Amino acid sequence: MDAQPASTVHQTSGAMTSATVTHDTLACRQPLDQKLFSYPTLNDWIAAGIPLGRIERTNPWDIADWWIAGERFSHGTRKRIVTASSWKGPKYESCMTMASVARKFPPTSRRLDLLLGHHQAVQGLPPDTANRLLDYASWQVWSVARIKHEATRERAGFHAVKPSGDIVADINDLITQHKRFNVVLADVPWGSINATRVGGFGHHYTGIPFDRTCALGAQLRKVLAPSAYLFLWSPAALLCRAMTVVEAWGFEYKTCAVWVKPRDRGMGSYFRTHHELLLLGVSAQSPKFHGKPDSVIEAPRGRHSEKPDIFHTVIERAVPGPYLELFGRKKRDGWTVVGDQIVDVDQHQRGVGP
Repeated sequence: MDAQPASTVHQTSGAMTSATVTHDTLACRQPLDQKLFSYPTLNDWIAAGIPLGRIERTNPWDIADWWIAGERFSHGTRKRIVTASSWKGPKYESCMTMASVARKFPPTSRRLDLLLGHHQAVQGLPPDTANRLLDYASWQVWSVARIKHEATRERAGFHAVKPSGDIVADINDLITQHKRFNVVLADVPWGSINATRVGGFGHHYTGIPFDRTCALGAQLRKVLAPSAYLFLWSPAALLCRAMTVVEAWGFEYKTCAVWVKPRDRGMGSYFRTHHELLLLGVSAQSPKFHGKPDSVIEAPRGRHSEKPDIFHTVIERAVPGPYLELFGRKKRDGWTVVGDQIVDVDQHQRGVGP
């Protein structure tokens, strides 16, 4: 997988403009010209700060970066300047608050499509947690109030520490252990279309026959709770087969999400396909689906057929576990994984039982 998330991060540019966003009344900033961050004298720093008072609400990152750039001058001097009655620039309290967020999130780690308020809401969380919430806020167009709510849940321990992920050699091991799962995510190695073409997936892993894929339903029913959800990956060209699998595994198809692969030339006999489908199947007693995540998610592709981690996060936030992944590619905290290409596992080959 590419380490770079799908969301856009703050990048250096030469303009000082703003772009309107639909999820908040404020505007999302474009970065200040980096030349403005260098102030040879205190007077230069003061002159640069005066016009920032007019954009204190719309471009808070500019205020923060300007205040930090003035740290070569004493704090007392800067405070006296910005608290003087004649000062027309940003208020002292705003400078301090915004600068504390900017130090936590330097320019290269800021999400350009999110506000400083989004970043402020998560600045006290561990870096991995903060970045996860920011990524999700970007993908799902969360308001500042929504990300504050999610950050509060994190701080209160709403999401318990995930147990270490399990890897099993065969789905029959789960049956023997009397395991039960509320969610199954499957990335079936479809054993047909384009399997022998250059670039086709037959060069990367061995597919399994369609009838055997359908027959897995008998094993799955022994490890899935009556309330289980199914998330099944499907290439667009094999949608009919995937729908048959959903039914064969004992689920009712409801809807699907779409993974869009940016900057991917795609393959296909008719259209160049830049997307894959994630089908959602429900059981008779499936619990409420939470959050209503966006049905279209753009994320970079990883190794051949490897799916973006964001989809695991979407699933975890939408439905409760325990979680089972079939034909997984790597060990994952909180998930039991059955697969034959699991990363960093040097034990015997792993696969789904016959």
